[in-house]
Amino acid sequence: MTAPRCCVIVPSYNSGPRYKQTIQELLALNVPLYTVVDGSTDQSDRFLDSIQPPNWIVIREKINQGKGIFKVKNQTLNKG
Repeated sequence: MTAPRCCVIVPSYNSGPRYKQTIQELLALNVPLYTVVDGSTDQSDRFLDSIQPPNWIVIREKINQGKGIFKVKNQTLNKG
């Protein structure tokens, strides 16, 4: 039997100190991970630049656009 195909999507807007721990725990699952930093201003995403796992995509938005922005970005990523 093959493993189920899945990915994890983590939206982030001013997520605070728990954000780093959440990302590290999810990366340990070894599934594709999409992190959408949606205009955060609290610097909770600063650590993202120091880790570069192969199955992880970080999408950064300069201003908060709401949770629906990933749907639009995901369609763009899947097309090409």
